[in-house]
Amino acid sequence: LNRGLSAADWVDARGAAMGTTFSFAPRAMTVAPPGERLRLRKDKTLRPGARSELCLGAERGALAEGARLIFWDCGHPPYRHERFEQVYDAALGGHMLRAVERPELC
Repeated sequence: LNRGLSAADWVDARGAAMGTTFSFAPRAMTVAPPGERLRLRKDKTLRPGARSELCLGAERGALAEGARLIFWDCGHPPYRHERFEQVYDAALGGHMLRAVERPELC
């Protein structure tokens, strides 16, 4: 059962006595417009939902600190600077994206 908005608000209902009442209500959720949805695909490319032919990659292919990330036509197969992975960061309490080729950059 979820009592609130964060992961800490989840409780285990297996130990609840039968006949115990509980209630739930749907939460309001604003769905991002298609142009703001991103998808990390199996080929490790990050693509916008509205234009899946584009990939996030380092400007001019330079995967270096301070390089801008932009959307452009995907390479086939994906270029080295277009490949990302999702990594859990305990210090942040969530996931980050990192470049597969240069994981020290974030």
